[in-house]
Amino acid sequence: MFRDKSELRKIIRQEVDLAIREHYSAHETTILTVQEAADLIKVSKKTLYKMAKLPEFPAIRSSERGSIKIPKTSFLVWLEKYYYKSGEKDTRLLQK
Repeated sequence: MFRDKSELRKIIRQEVDLAIREHYSAHETTILTVQEAADLIKVSKKTLYKMAKLPEFPAIRSSERGSIKIPKTSFLVWLEKYYYKSGEKDTRLLQK
């Protein structure tokens, strides 16, 4: 069935992550603008646009005028999971 406990743990972790993502996407009610999200975490709009370019950033992109809307709960989960790694900011935002 499973070769070892680490394989089982990995599968469980993946399933829990999937369930959490599905829960947040199904129960998302608050949508933020780029300015609101920037204000929430006290960064500039420019920095938030840099964040939005990261592939795992949770954004709803509209083809009309390139507008971006951000689901608040998903954004906060993303910040915790991807942006802050080991207590440090993700260095991809510091690159030009």
